[in-house]
Amino acid sequence: MSSKWSIKTVGPTILMDNKHHGSYLLEVNSEICLDCSDKRHFRSVVYVSLGSVAILGEEQMEELARGLMKSDYYFLWMVKASEECKLPMNFKSEIQGKGIIVNWCPQLKLLAHQAVACFMTHCGRNLMLEALSLGISMIAMPQMIDQIMNAKFVADIWQARVRVKVNDKGIVTIEEIKILLREVTEGERGKELEKKC
Repeated sequence: MSSKWSIKTVGPTILMDNKHHGSYLLEVNSEICLDCSDKRHFRSVVYVSLGSVAILGEEQMEELARGLMKSDYYFLWMVKASEECKLPMNFKSEIQGKGIIVNWCPQLKLLAHQAVACFMTHCGRNLMLEALSLGISMIAMPQMIDQIMNAKFVADIWQARVRVKVNDKGIVTIEEIKILLREVTEGERGKELEKKC
């Protein structure tokens, strides 16, 4: 890069007071995401985003959907429009009052919202740093490339998140999702994670 431009890359900069911070690959409907959060109690929403590139298999989508639905938490799940066909049949109608599905949202604003209790993430570097800077407890569900290393580093070295365990088929099960949501949002483990963030 230095041969073309006289700039140096230093990574993402998180500017909480800049309302125009962040770039979006898709059209953003901020109102839906933030309005639903405004109606929730302090630390009562689970935000789920597994990135804009990774593609989950149908079985994993089913387990994640059922795990979120059977948990005791309201959730906001970012699912790409192209992936919605993998959701269980009638899932959107079944989750009325329990959660919402969006195709994209202003993630930094959402993570900064007081209603967000935890963040289930693919461990992309930018989102990971944003969540850490905001003190949001995380559940690591890495999908590919550097995400696996990012998850290991933050879970094992900084101990600022928990990491999912997969079964013998490589799937994160309904029970695992429910257990980790409870662990991260309730009791001493959740407080410890939030403090370390």
